[in-house]
Amino acid sequence: MKIDDAAVGRNVADVRSTIRRRTDRAVTLVAVTKGFDHRAVSAALAAGADAVGENYAQEMLTKAAALERPPAEPGTPHPVPWHFIGQLQRNKVKMIVPLGVQLWQTIDRPDLAREVAHRQAGAHVLVQVNTTREEQKGGCEPN
Repeated sequence: MKIDDAAVGRNVADVRSTIRRRTDRAVTLVAVTKGFDHRAVSAALAAGADAVGENYAQEMLTKAAALERPPAEPGTPHPVPWHFIGQLQRNKVKMIVPLGVQLWQTIDRPDLAREVAHRQAGAHVLVQVNTTREEQKGGCEPN
């Protein structure tokens, strides 16, 4: 799918304007580029998005490789501020850790939390909690 950089710029500007009208608090604008190629990542960041969200590990890896930006050195931020959004298989964590994921959204199981903590010490995470304890719903137990 072709990316219209000007349209992305207008959309990001519109969202920023809406945010400014509604709050004076700091807000992180995450551009989700699911289903688009690496050019969407570049366009979103050039337009002023703060981070890029992906919910497929392989898609994140493919885009990162196409951007020809090296993985982060230990202790330094990756040139693309990645957020991983949605469910993740535990075995995929080790694949995307080298990209320097800034925020893991959503950690929904203790084994996944342990894997992220093991692979990326000090990781920033959002935890999904199953407050109703319904078996058909995802999330960690509230205890």
